[in-house]
Amino acid sequence: MKRTILLIMLCGVMIFSVTGCGGSTENYTINEEYKEYIDLIRNAEGSAYLGNHTMGELFDNALIDSTWDEYTKELSNGVNEILISVKGTSKFDEGEEIEVIYRVDTKDMEYSYYKMYVNGDTSGGLMSLMKESADDLDSQNQE
Repeated sequence: MKRTILLIMLCGVMIFSVTGCGGSTENYTINEEYKEYIDLIRNAEGSAYLGNHTMGELFDNALIDSTWDEYTKELSNGVNEILISVKGTSKFDEGEEIEVIYRVDTKDMEYSYYKMYVNGDTSGGLMSLMKESADDLDSQNQE
């Protein structure tokens, strides 16, 4: 009996690990040419204030059909620097088109926040968006 229960639990763990605990990767697109720099940002851990979610988790939850790509509307400030953009429609504020740009130092593999646009206008609401996304993810995990 104990062996059967152990086998069932092991199968359950294996299914979760193979499926990624039900997470979907179909709601975002990544430009493969810049994947190394995009992954640098996506895999970065958020602060405890943001529930220790990765930036990728937070953006994937906050933006519907998000797209990760090089930002080309503006030139970066250096030879070893590119701009990476994540954009999509806000899950929380219907109709808001959001784009967040990060500066990536390709030599040192470090990134920093550059700017954010909401419906084409400069905005400073990144922390509010990330906190709303973190709270939403935490409530989903409690269900």
